[in-house]
Amino acid sequence: MRDQGDSCDCLTKLFTIPKSYLASEFLVANCIVENRDDYKEKYMLAGGALGEDISQIPMSSICRRFAHRWRGLRSDSGIPTLQTYLTNPDPTLQPNTILIDVISSSLLRVRLFATGLVSMGGIDLTGSNLLDFADSADTATEMWKTTHLITDHPCALLSTKLASTASGRHVSIQEISFPVLPFQGSPPCLVSGISLIKALDFRDTVFRVVSYTEARWIDIGYGIPDHVVDISAPIEE
Repeated sequence: MRDQGDSCDCLTKLFTIPKSYLASEFLVANCIVENRDDYKEKYMLAGGALGEDISQIPMSSICRRFAHRWRGLRSDSGIPTLQTYLTNPDPTLQPNTILIDVISSSLLRVRLFATGLVSMGGIDLTGSNLLDFADSADTATEMWKTTHLITDHPCALLSTKLASTASGRHVSIQEISFPVLPFQGSPPCLVSGISLIKALDFRDTVFRVVSYTEARWIDIGYGIPDHVVDISAPIEE
């Protein structure tokens, strides 16, 4: 797994906040976690309820194992810390992991885009703005809304997204996303497990996220948002 830190030590590198993250965009967006204890206290208000039984929710094998892994790392706040997540990697899920810093409605910074996703999608998004890969302004807005709610509510989201490739083909991507408690001085963060429902040709890269074709909020102990994810019908090949 690769992070954007500048330290030469592997573990320290994973924990280092990128220098670009300390820029004024954080202060303007007002999303930075100034006091980690306050943020943690917000997550403890629900009393550590486990939420709904994910075993009854249909999903891919990767997403199911990813969900069980996240639950196994839950802390006394009810939410695993980013540090715990990074220091206890699961080698079987690590290649399908993406970490996203939720900075503002115009910036979802990819903190980590694992090697398996690079191989599947043909592109490394580490350090990029995920919203730049939305096919339209409406899709970008929906991506921001759902991502923000995952960390702010908090809750989990199981979704299927339609993506277009460089050659114009469409592929479906299933993703399950959970909040993690960030480092102090860092923005809210989420971790996702991603699986491609249909494999790509190695010469064809994922180019744009077109729309959500399925979405389901998952209660992790704090209820679910009122927001209804904007769903579009899948495009027939």
